[in-house]
Amino acid sequence: MLGAVWLLLINDLKGQAIGAVVVGGILAGMGARLLSPLAQPILIFATPVLAGALGYAIAAAMQSGSPDEMFVLNTLPRFGRPMPLDYVGGSLVGVAIGLGWSRGMVEGKTQSVRIRSASN
Repeated sequence: MLGAVWLLLINDLKGQAIGAVVVGGILAGMGARLLSPLAQPILIFATPVLAGALGYAIAAAMQSGSPDEMFVLNTLPRFGRPMPLDYVGGSLVGVAIGLGWSRGMVEGKTQSVRIRSASN
Protein backbone atom coordinates (compact mmCIF):
# COMPACT_ATOMS: atom_id res chain seq x y z
CA MET A 1 0.00 0.00 0.00
CA LEU A 2 2.59 2.53 1.05
CA GLY A 3 4.83 1.71 -1.91
CA ALA A 4 2.01 2.37 -4.37
CA VAL A 5 1.13 5.65 -2.65
CA TRP A 6 4.77 6.74 -2.67
CA LEU A 7 5.26 5.91 -6.36
CA LEU A 8 1.94 7.05 -7.82
CA LEU A 9 0.89 10.08 -5.77
CA ILE A 10 2.71 13.05 -7.26
CA ASN A 11 0.38 16.00 -6.67
CA ASP A 12 -2.62 16.82 -4.49
CA LEU A 13 -5.37 15.98 -6.95
CA LYS A 14 -8.09 13.98 -5.22
CA GLY A 15 -8.49 11.50 -8.08
CA GLN A 16 -4.80 10.74 -8.03
CA ALA A 17 -4.85 10.10 -4.28
CA ILE A 18 -7.79 7.71 -4.52
CA GLY A 19 -6.25 6.00 -7.56
CA ALA A 20 -2.94 5.45 -5.79
CA VAL A 21 -4.70 4.00 -2.76
CA VAL A 22 -6.87 1.74 -4.95
CA VAL A 23 -3.77 0.39 -6.71
CA GLY A 24 -2.20 -0.19 -3.30
CA GLY A 25 -5.36 -1.99 -2.19
CA ILE A 26 -5.27 -4.22 -5.27
CA LEU A 27 -1.68 -5.16 -4.53
CA ALA A 28 -2.50 -5.75 -0.86
CA GLY A 29 -5.52 -7.93 -1.71
CA MET A 30 -3.64 -10.02 -4.24
CA GLY A 31 -0.61 -10.41 -2.00
CA ALA A 32 -2.64 -11.35 1.06
CA ARG A 33 -4.75 -13.88 -0.83
CA LEU A 34 -1.70 -15.49 -2.45
CA LEU A 35 0.23 -15.68 0.84
CA SER A 36 -2.71 -16.86 2.95
CA PRO A 37 -5.54 -18.25 0.82
CA LEU A 38 -7.72 -19.21 3.79
CA ALA A 39 -7.52 -15.87 5.67
CA GLN A 40 -10.75 -14.07 6.48
CA PRO A 41 -11.40 -11.25 3.97
CA ILE A 42 -12.35 -8.78 6.72
CA LEU A 43 -8.77 -8.91 7.97
CA ILE A 44 -7.47 -8.29 4.46
CA PHE A 45 -9.70 -5.21 4.09
CA ALA A 46 -8.39 -3.71 7.33
CA THR A 47 -4.71 -4.16 6.51
CA PRO A 48 -4.37 -1.29 3.97
CA VAL A 49 -6.10 1.10 6.36
CA LEU A 50 -3.55 0.19 9.04
CA ALA A 51 -0.80 0.73 6.47
CA GLY A 52 -2.27 4.19 5.83
CA ALA A 53 -2.07 4.93 9.55
CA LEU A 54 1.58 3.88 9.42
CA GLY A 55 2.01 6.27 6.48
CA TYR A 56 0.60 9.11 8.57
CA ALA A 57 3.07 8.25 11.34
CA ILE A 58 5.94 8.36 8.82
CA ALA A 59 4.68 11.68 7.42
CA ALA A 60 4.40 13.11 10.95
CA ALA A 61 7.99 12.10 11.67
CA MET A 62 9.16 13.83 8.46
CA GLN A 63 7.35 17.13 9.16
CA SER A 64 9.22 20.31 9.85
CA GLY A 65 6.22 22.59 10.31
CA SER A 66 2.53 22.38 11.07
CA PRO A 67 0.48 20.06 8.83
CA ASP A 68 -1.76 22.96 7.77
CA GLU A 69 1.18 25.03 6.55
CA MET A 70 2.72 22.06 4.77
CA PHE A 71 -0.58 21.27 3.03
CA VAL A 72 -0.96 24.86 1.81
CA LEU A 73 2.69 25.10 0.71
CA ASN A 74 2.49 21.65 -0.96
CA THR A 75 5.42 20.32 1.06
CA LEU A 76 3.47 17.59 2.85
CA PRO A 77 5.14 14.16 2.45
CA ARG A 78 3.40 11.81 0.01
CA PHE A 79 2.20 9.45 2.74
CA GLY A 80 0.22 12.27 4.36
CA ARG A 81 -1.58 13.47 1.24
CA PRO A 82 -4.42 10.90 1.05
CA MET A 83 -7.14 11.59 3.58
CA PRO A 84 -8.32 8.80 5.91
CA LEU A 85 -11.47 8.27 3.84
CA ASP A 86 -9.26 7.84 0.77
CA TYR A 87 -7.56 4.95 2.51
CA VAL A 88 -10.89 3.44 3.55
CA GLY A 89 -12.47 3.79 0.11
CA GLY A 90 -9.35 2.63 -1.68
CA SER A 91 -9.15 -0.36 0.61
CA LEU A 92 -12.76 -1.34 -0.04
CA VAL A 93 -12.47 -1.02 -3.81
CA GLY A 94 -8.87 -2.17 -4.29
CA VAL A 95 -8.88 -5.18 -1.99
CA ALA A 96 -12.14 -6.41 -3.52
CA ILE A 97 -10.60 -6.20 -6.99
CA GLY A 98 -7.36 -7.83 -5.81
CA LEU A 99 -9.25 -10.70 -4.18
CA GLY A 100 -11.26 -11.23 -7.37
CA TRP A 101 -8.22 -11.18 -9.61
CA SER A 102 -6.26 -13.58 -7.44
CA ARG A 103 -9.12 -16.09 -7.13
CA GLY A 104 -7.95 -18.09 -10.14
CA MET A 105 -4.39 -18.27 -8.84
CA VAL A 106 -5.51 -19.49 -5.42
CA GLU A 107 -8.12 -22.02 -6.55
CA GLY A 108 -5.62 -24.89 -6.84
CA LYS A 109 -3.94 -24.05 -3.52
CA THR A 110 -7.16 -24.11 -1.51
CA GLN A 111 -8.29 -27.40 -3.05
CA SER A 112 -4.98 -29.06 -2.20
CA VAL A 113 -5.22 -27.76 1.37
CA ARG A 114 -8.75 -29.15 1.68
CA ILE A 115 -7.73 -32.52 0.27
CA ARG A 116 -4.78 -32.77 2.65
CA SER A 117 -6.87 -31.85 5.66
CA ALA A 118 -9.61 -34.31 4.68
CA SER A 119 -7.16 -37.19 4.32
CA ASN A 120 -5.62 -36.60 7.77
